[in-house]
Amino acid sequence: MPEPVTFAGFFTLERILIITGVMALLTLAFLLFGRLGRGVKKGGGDIPPLAPPGPSFKL
Repeated sequence: MPEPVTFAGFFTLERILIITGVMALLTLAFLLFGRLGRGVKKGGGDIPPLAPPGPSFKL
């Protein structure tokens, strides 16, 4: 017999990792496109477009 789906049973370790990974990718994509869009529109900003990862990136 299959176990009843409970709140704890739905959020297994595998699904938590997948959800976390997807959210992280969406967040990174949003930040990157946001910075690129602002850099192209305003012709500059606090961070130049396509800057290499380093001290210039502040989280």
